[in-house]
Amino acid sequence: AGFPGPPLSNMSSRRIFGVTAVVFYAIHAGWQVLHDNPANPLWACHLGSLLVGMGLLCGAPLLNLVGVLWLSLGTPLWIWDLSRGAGTFYPTSTLTHVGGLAVGILGLRQFGLPGRAAWPPAFGGAIGLHVLSRWVAPAGKHINFAGGIWPGMEAYFESETVFLLGVLLLCGTAFWGVERLLRLMSSRWHWPSEPGG
Repeated sequence: AGFPGPPLSNMSSRRIFGVTAVVFYAIHAGWQVLHDNPANPLWACHLGSLLVGMGLLCGAPLLNLVGVLWLSLGTPLWIWDLSRGAGTFYPTSTLTHVGGLAVGILGLRQFGLPGRAAWPPAFGGAIGLHVLSRWVAPAGKHINFAGGIWPGMEAYFESETVFLLGVLLLCGTAFWGVERLLRLMSSRWHWPSEPGG
């Protein structure tokens, strides 16, 4: 059985979806800057929508898959954070979390999976964003888990170091697991694949 949804049949369609994902990110980033929250667009889940868009526009399956992996972890965490009342809901966040992930899945339908594994660069990129966020984002915002233990999680972690080790374990495991699942299901969904994939 094929993956549900229409295939991206030509270059024009791929570009339209790519521009859409980039615009989703730009709208959210613009909203945050206008509302005096310029660090928020640095979250990996928002940048995941930008990576999806760039991957589609550039014909880069690896970039698209890295964006999907970031969103596959970031979107559930976003929903969980909102459900426990710890996060602030911004309407434009729906564009990146939900819209970006949907476009990324369409990208996988078009490109299939890259020949090389995407979870190592996804993991390394997430670490890089954490380090960058420690330098440029306000500590109280906890962008990419920088600036201390996530609010509400203090009872579960004895120190910030233990918390960060837990975050690293979660990210690495999630990225590897989601990619593994996608590769197992790709033959059933008849996705194309680069050599070595």
